[in-house]
Amino acid sequence: MVHKFAFENPHLKAEAVSAVVMTDLAQQYKVMSTPHLVLNGTRAVKGRLSEETLLAAILVEAG
Repeated sequence: MVHKFAFENPHLKAEAVSAVVMTDLAQQYKVMSTPHLVLNGTRAVKGRLSEETLLAAILVEAG
């Protein structure tokens, strides 16, 4: 869903990484379970989210 938003909005960038492969990144962002979404490198959103909840989190982070 995040990638859909990024595709539709050129100001949004989305990347998916494997916490098993990228262990240093998983430790940096304290990933203990998935899904785990990091917004702007600081705010974390965990668990399955509805499209509306995800969009709201992105908009809050965008200011």
